[in-house]
Amino acid sequence: MRVNFLAKVAVAAIFVANKETAGVAAILRRLKDVLGAGPPPPGPGVERWKHHSVYLEPAGGQEREHLTMKAEEWHLDIGAVSMRGKRPTDEDALVVDMAIYSHPNVRIQALFDGHGGPHVAHYAANHLQSLFAKHRSLSRQTIEKICNDLDEELKMYKIIHSGSTGVIVVIEKVEKPEQVTVRGRQIVGDPAITPLKEEYGQEASPAAQITLGSPDAPFRLYVINVGDSRAMLLGGNDYYEMTKDHKPDDPEEKSRIERAGGFVTDETARSVARVNGLLAVSRSFGDFLLKEPGSGDTPVISKPDIRYFFATYGDLLLLFCDGVTEPAEMSWAHVAAFARETFSQTNDVVKTATFLADKAYAAGSFDNISTIVTSLRQEPAAVPVATLQAHVWTRDKLITTLSEDWTHRLETAKSNFFLPLF
Repeated sequence: MRVNFLAKVAVAAIFVANKETAGVAAILRRLKDVLGAGPPPPGPGVERWKHHSVYLEPAGGQEREHLTMKAEEWHLDIGAVSMRGKRPTDEDALVVDMAIYSHPNVRIQALFDGHGGPHVAHYAANHLQSLFAKHRSLSRQTIEKICNDLDEELKMYKIIHSGSTGVIVVIEKVEKPEQVTVRGRQIVGDPAITPLKEEYGQEASPAAQITLGSPDAPFRLYVINVGDSRAMLLGGNDYYEMTKDHKPDDPEEKSRIERAGGFVTDETARSVARVNGLLAVSRSFGDFLLKEPGSGDTPVISKPDIRYFFATYGDLLLLFCDGVTEPAEMSWAHVAAFARETFSQTNDVVKTATFLADKAYAAGSFDNISTIVTSLRQEPAAVPVATLQAHVWTRDKLITTLSEDWTHRLETAKSNFFLPLF
């Protein structure tokens, strides 16, 4: 073991010595690639760790990496992509598809956008299945407990030096029809509830009664949001925002932060608004330096917003991190129009997810960029399929550096599986 380690160091040293123009970051990445990525995070999905990054230095901004997943099973046709973009490492972690045995008519997807390191995002993605599996209920109280328990586990295992936002979508195929009140696609329960579309300054549909579980509304979506990663539904010629960013300067969030003994620094030409001058979101997992209790609360919390929507066959469900929306032009409307046009031309969820990430990259995003695009299909997939690939674009040439069949991970007969991407 000692000899092998020294041999690796020697190879790495020779490479670095020959790479006269390599910067410190490039050297560290190459050393990490040669020496190994270190121990895997706990929990399922550890075999994925060895493919965490391709570790190639961008050449004048022309070289970029894609880690993609294609999955077809149940009523889902899924394409997911994660790229580190212009960052030295990729701190995002995706749950492309997940099933739990206690809810065979449910699938779960999630996107965790890490900051200050990948550790919280990786832990969240690796342990989301076990957290959901502990509960037979999917009530609001249960979901809030799952998010709180995730934070408590992070604290217990001392994963305290990083944080992550998260957006989780539970897709339920409703088996027993029920009458619900909706405004647009949002299930509001009470007609007096202000729908999210109206909060975004758009005209919302009047309240109506529909039959959830009918052919026109077969799916209920539970949208769980902590931070500023986003979820969107494309249906017909319209789009529906399903999350609202948790920003420190939002009036309600700012008031809560101040009641907890924190403060919010104002947005300037050089910086966004931040909690205690540090964090650009007001809710997250981890970030325990900002979770010291004030007056019975903490400036940053992990309590999620939970909203409910209905979906139908042929809809597109999008999850994406704030790396997609960092460029000013990448608004909700622009993302919706781009995704719809791309899918209509390609009929390919992987290409739609990848082209959306590339669009954000080309528009000037300096962050990690991750997206999940899911087409809701009427007929269940006859044969489940899952494929993992890594690609590198070098100027005008595409190189596939990895291709693995992950179909064996889809234990659909047991309704108990987990497809990670990170």
